[in-house]
Amino acid sequence: EEGEEEQDSSSSGRNEASVGTRRPREDDSDASSSKRSRSGSDRPLADAGALSTPRGGDDDDSTPSAAVTSRTNPVRDPWMPSPSEIRSRYGNTSPLGPYALYSCSAITDDDVTKELDFDPATDQRRDYYIGLFHELRFYGNKKHSRKSKVTEWEALCQSWGAFVDNFNRDPAGYRERVRSAGERYERYSKRPKILRLHDGAVEAGIPC
Repeated sequence: EEGEEEQDSSSSGRNEASVGTRRPREDDSDASSSKRSRSGSDRPLADAGALSTPRGGDDDDSTPSAAVTSRTNPVRDPWMPSPSEIRSRYGNTSPLGPYALYSCSAITDDDVTKELDFDPATDQRRDYYIGLFHELRFYGNKKHSRKSKVTEWEALCQSWGAFVDNFNRDPAGYRERVRSAGERYERYSKRPKILRLHDGAVEAGIPC
């Protein structure tokens, strides 16, 4: 009987561990509300720098604000490159692009970005702009053509340069493009519907 109890307890512990480590999908209520934040000030300023967690300990026992919590949320948006991809690409240059890939030193923060109050000791600001860049590409289903005369990374450097120039020229206009593209994607793409069905099945305990 003692052996059975130990088996049960260890089994339940594994179940609890697996439940506790399940990462929410991008269509969960928290993630779906946060992923729309980059496009305009009329939506929650959330998920900025989703890849970054502030360095150093947290000695403050007070409850963090919603904006701070969302900025340190480790959940990655579907358009966001992985940390290893960012590290491998960061700083690459090409004759086709005037700026080093993912370098944000040439970007001028607009009022929306300033309100996010990124911690300069982290990569939050950098990851925010990388996400803003890739979000529009994701909605537009930008893929590298095999017929292209330039390599994929050269095309990416060129696109990053265009993003920096376009954002600096008209940040509000760029955010509006992201917002409009996101609405079209939600309306016409099958992927959001499939993900919502999947998440609903998971919440209902239906294996899929």
